Amino acid sequence: MEVKDRWINSQEMCVAESDTKSRIITIISGKRGVGKTNIAVNLSMALAKFGKSVTLLDADTSSANMQVLLGIEPKSTMDDVLRGEKTISDITIVDPSGIRVISANSGGDSFGGKDYTVKDQMLHEICKLQNANDFLLIDTSTDFSETVVDFALRADEVIVVITPELMAVSDAYGLLKILFGMKESIQFKTIINFAKSKDEAEEVFEMFLMVAHYFLNVEIEYLGFVLQDNHVQTAVKMHSPLLRSFPGCEAAKCFHQIALRMLS
Repeated sequence: MEVKDRWINSQEMCVAESDTKSRIITIISGKRGVGKTNIAVNLSMALAKFGKSVTLLDADTSSANMQVLLGIEPKSTMDDVLRGEKTISDITIVDPSGIRVISANSGGDSFGGKDYTVKDQMLHEICKLQNANDFLLIDTSTDFSETVVDFALRADEVIVVITPELMAVSDAYGLLKILFGMKESIQFKTIINFAKSKDEAEEVFEMFLMVAHYFLNVEIEYLGFVLQDNHVQTAVKMHSPLLRSFPGCEAAKCFHQIALRMLS
């Protein structure tokens, strides 16, 4: 069974388990250094501020960036669930902002390289998350792997994080092209990070959209931008999310605007 077929079957299983269904959003990027995990964490907190129940699943097993940003040290991870030693509830950490955080095993791929029996178990656990939240946000790694594909195909929406850097736009397009070739119905959306201004962000998006539409005939929704802001790096050094440490800064306001757009 191919990856995309397995996820399509799992979607049908999840829908059958419950009449309610949260929005599953996978966050991807084509290269490192674009601030993808920072986007995932602060966007989750912004959605929670508007009264939404949010679970943030850390599927980036190549680093512990999310744990650092949130200032947490999980005692159990998704590996413990897949071994049958813990449940999803056991490993869930509730952040002071109200978001629920589930960590993968940093340094080892909890999701990739598993046989189908283990994958099916993982899918069943993810269905539980899907039916218990308004939003399930999944932060993936930047490398193109089976895990990234799995979660992108599983999502209702895929947010591509890019920066004004040309290489970031090019790499993001390459990843989008592969995913679109596997599942044309994916709803692609974009956030421009580290923008110097609203105008610059819109110019970058228009370039990205033009290329994607010309070569793939795919539409991409623009969710907004996050301005360059020294408070972002300061918050990272503090091991604290931006929206917690500097809720009134310009970048924090951008996250609120993006969340409002997602809810409209």
